[in-house]
Amino acid sequence: MSLRSRSISVVAALGVIVALSLLQPATAHTGTPRHLWFQHLRPLADPRYLQEPHVFVSPTFTIGLAADLTVTRRCPKGSHAIVGGVDFSSATAGVQVISSAPTVGGSALFDLAVGKNAGGDGWRVTMHNAGIVPVDGKVGVVCSA
Repeated sequence: MSLRSRSISVVAALGVIVALSLLQPATAHTGTPRHLWFQHLRPLADPRYLQEPHVFVSPTFTIGLAADLTVTRRCPKGSHAIVGGVDFSSATAGVQVISSAPTVGGSALFDLAVGKNAGGDGWRVTMHNAGIVPVDGKVGVVCSA
């Protein structure tokens, strides 16, 4: 299930809970929104997303003229990649991102088997500089324990 699907599911579930709480008798156990979140909803959520996420950034790289480059930033052992990407230091009209995807066990997404795989452990970006100047950049990945 994708992060977007999970987010939609959580929002829909919250909507149903709020609607049902309004239909409950005054003596029903609804409590405050804080109580509802911390005592009832949060414990049921996927634990990976409840840990404090951190952004891990690669060292600065330079992609030369007419060059291809692949940069991978791994998460610390035991944590999972949630999302990642690349950022450039200057105008990037000539840099094309060919691929931006999680890695699993250090392997590219394309190399994985069809179906369910382990959680991502890093982020890999492949780029091509078709511009007229070299460009500096960094790859980042958001990891959660």
